[in-house]
Amino acid sequence: MNSKGGLFVVLEGLDRVGKSTQAKMLAEALSGIYGAETYLLGFPDRSTPIGQCLSDYLSGKVDINPHAVHLLFTANRWERASDIQTALAEGRCVVLDRYSYSGIAYTASKEHPDPPTWEWCLRSEEDLPQPDLVVCLVPSSVDDLADRGAYGKERFENAPFQTRVLANFCRLAKEFEKKRRRGEVAPPWRWINVENSDILEVHKMVLEVVLEHSPGKL
Repeated sequence: MNSKGGLFVVLEGLDRVGKSTQAKMLAEALSGIYGAETYLLGFPDRSTPIGQCLSDYLSGKVDINPHAVHLLFTANRWERASDIQTALAEGRCVVLDRYSYSGIAYTASKEHPDPPTWEWCLRSEEDLPQPDLVVCLVPSSVDDLADRGAYGKERFENAPFQTRVLANFCRLAKEFEKKRRRGEVAPPWRWINVENSDILEVHKMVLEVVLEHSPGKL
């Protein structure tokens, strides 16, 4: 449990797996269970000036150096860091649709003559508020994503790139588990396969995983 009081959960996963829908449903469920409005936010937060720049980048309207754009994504998260900390201090739950882990996994998946290193990506995210739990939504096959609505409209929505992203999510989860075994602070990861399950079934699986992680709050 987050030392600041509320439960802090991040939903990660590949593009178009339903993260935004599940984050909203989870936030509503936690609000009802804990009796306080859950702080819900998706990254990138496109409502800010930095977020608007990132939206143009993701839609392919502008190109930005991979080091620079990674730092813009990180800065976008910092824009909301105090809001996250305030919600937790008030005893509210926090649910995020993407966070630092997408930043690391996506940047490290880019093919570029001078790519950011894995270690550089990790360091750039170190001081942001850390969640209690990461729930990662995945399909049975990356190729299945092509059948989902609006897939392919943004820069990274293609099978080769998403395959690399999934591998990097797995790498992150393994590295964090090693940290936990050494007694270091790192959030546990839980995986949910969303294929052949409707929205409500996935929600039930997500909520079950989250509540298993927070028995002391029930």
